[in-house]
Amino acid sequence: MALQSSGCITINQIRTELSSASYSLRTLSAAAGKSTPDAMSEFYGYSAGVSAGYKYGSPQLTFDFAQTSYYSNSGTSVADLSGNGNNGTFSTGTGNGTPATVTGYNSSGYLNLPGTSAQRSVRIPDALKPSGNNAFSMVVHMRPKGYSYNGNYPGIISHGDNTLGLSWYINPDQNGQAVWRDLNSGDNGFTYLTYSGGAGFDVWSTFFLTSSGYNQTVYQYYGGTRYAGSTVATNRGITVQSGWGFFLGLRYNQWINADISYVAIYNSQLSATDVSNIGAALSGRAPS
Repeated sequence: MALQSSGCITINQIRTELSSASYSLRTLSAAAGKSTPDAMSEFYGYSAGVSAGYKYGSPQLTFDFAQTSYYSNSGTSVADLSGNGNNGTFSTGTGNGTPATVTGYNSSGYLNLPGTSAQRSVRIPDALKPSGNNAFSMVVHMRPKGYSYNGNYPGIISHGDNTLGLSWYINPDQNGQAVWRDLNSGDNGFTYLTYSGGAGFDVWSTFFLTSSGYNQTVYQYYGGTRYAGSTVATNRGITVQSGWGFFLGLRYNQWINADISYVAIYNSQLSATDVSNIGAALSGRAPS
């Protein structure tokens, strides 16, 4: 029998259709007017929040690309495995971005963002935007591959505008920098944090940006060592300007060229001990 195009579909209807030799979950997806990955997401439940993969503490979001059953090169959704349902959206362009079909997922356990004029990034849900003096931390385990396509330092996270809010970017050859503007005070200056000991290109390591809402620190962990930048305490929060998207892999018009294995976002400031524990747990990840 055919599925109706509107209204509710019961579990018994799904069971009946799946028992037919001519139907599968994929064909049911099309029959229900859904893209296959979006329907798969809903069927398995992670659009509503599934808990899977590595987690430390209580992240608001985790992308754990080693969990191969939740990711594929199809659809626009990037599954959040924290249990909170904060799925990302694969995106192209700046500003608020345009949803795009996922490309670059490697079943070895990472997502490649190519840093080219293809302009690929992952938009983070607006509900997770850092704001004002609210605590915020982000963890990214990745392998930087080179400079962004226009030759500048690649962005780890940013919003889509060049002049307002947060832009966290790295120079893998030398240091890491977190850059943002304090929108609450009207300060037009930027604050920079830097650290030495950059691992360079083609090396898997874990990058951290942490903020209490009043002070910020960046870290990098690789080779069993935690490298830290100086803490800046200027009563500056980290803010993404209202009306602009919040992205992984984009610094305005500079898309990161990197393989990314793991991402986590917290609404708290990770301590140095937290950083060491997470860095050590992820240090064995080096998918080829």
